[in-house]
Amino acid sequence: SSNTLTHTFANAAGCDSTVTLHLTVNHSTTGDTTAVACDSFSWYEHTGLTASSNTLTHTFANAAGCDSTVTLHLTVNHSTTGDTTAVACDSFSWYEHTGLTASSNTLTHTFANAAGCDSTVTLHLTVNHSTTGDTTAVACDEFEWYGVTYTATPAVAPTHVFTNAAGCDSTVTLNLTVNYSVVDSAEFAAVGSYVWNGDTLTESGVYTWNGTTTAGCDSTVVLTLTVAPAQFMVTIGVNDTTMGNVTGAGTREVTAGETITVTASPNVGYHFVDWSNGSTDATITIVVGSDTTLTANFAINTYVINVSSSDETMGTVTGSGEYTHGATVVLQATAREGYRFVRWSTGDTTARVEFVAVEDLDVVAYFETVGIGDVEGSTVEIYSTDNRIIVRGAENKDVYVYDVNGRCVRRQAKATETIEFTMNTSGVFLVKVGNLPAKRVVVVR
Repeated sequence: SSNTLTHTFANAAGCDSTVTLHLTVNHSTTGDTTAVACDSFSWYEHTGLTASSNTLTHTFANAAGCDSTVTLHLTVNHSTTGDTTAVACDSFSWYEHTGLTASSNTLTHTFANAAGCDSTVTLHLTVNHSTTGDTTAVACDEFEWYGVTYTATPAVAPTHVFTNAAGCDSTVTLNLTVNYSVVDSAEFAAVGSYVWNGDTLTESGVYTWNGTTTAGCDSTVVLTLTVAPAQFMVTIGVNDTTMGNVTGAGTREVTAGETITVTASPNVGYHFVDWSNGSTDATITIVVGSDTTLTANFAINTYVINVSSSDETMGTVTGSGEYTHGATVVLQATAREGYRFVRWSTGDTTARVEFVAVEDLDVVAYFETVGIGDVEGSTVEIYSTDNRIIVRGAENKDVYVYDVNGRCVRRQAKATETIEFTMNTSGVFLVKVGNLPAKRVVVVR
């Protein structure tokens, strides 16, 4: 600036016109400005700046009205992102995110990075969970579980913490029942025997039983037993006293183990069948081991009466059958026409006989032809029994026996009152006594 500068002009009059310049010189200005931004920056005409720069300028009008050029020293910093991973059990808290109980990959938190810009971190969270469980144990006397020995059922169930597969706590509760073994003793007196745990004990002594309680624990019981001999009532009798008797009949008290011998004897007309215990021996010996009733069973005798005719062509008979002892037996011999009944093999000469059955009996009725050798007034009697021919009343007479061929097979001179001829064969024979006509006789062996 200057106030002394002059310039001479020629004025209108042609004269010098001196002009003094009062000059003021203003100046343009320059300057610098600094900016720090995150990610992007806009400065006047410069917009969307994403990178640092020291060359950007902007011209202003200064106070003197001159240009004022300002250079921008720009620093552009940048926001950052990141990931973090967390594994937790049951719950997790992370900055403003608290009480997280489920896994997530979307939770974020914004920090300021070293440049002062946002730093957004995404949390990759895995929430695993603790587990609980129960186990049950039943033990005898004591139980050890993870270093602790329990001798009684706990009032409060104990627990033990494990690590599960996810790395979290796994709490197991033990439901424990402690039962106890039993050792006991007893004394007992018995008569005869004592049944103990399924065994019948008959002798005094000390017995030990090893078993298990209802809870499955060992149980040992020691029994001191005194066994006195048992007394039993023994009754010996018969089914019917009219049929027979037994030795030792009656009821009496007998010591266990004693032997008794009894004999059953039938009365006449009866026979022994068996004892009530099944034995068929008339005399038996038993060992008494309980109250015993022993009965001898008798039955009436039954007899077989066989009645036959010596020759069915001459006559028939009735009366065969079974008869009980003492029953009346009626035998009837009936001669056919042309024949007559002679006698029974028992010696009876009446066609109808009655007698009481007392034994098995075989009886034969003998018949003969009417007219052969029948001489009125004759006292000679000729008959056969078994293999014998018997002649009665032929005293001092000669007696001859002929076979069917007429040969003399037997002879007795001057016979006695009664003579017998034993025949070697069965058949029909003719018997001649003295001058009397011959008589036909049948011999059956």
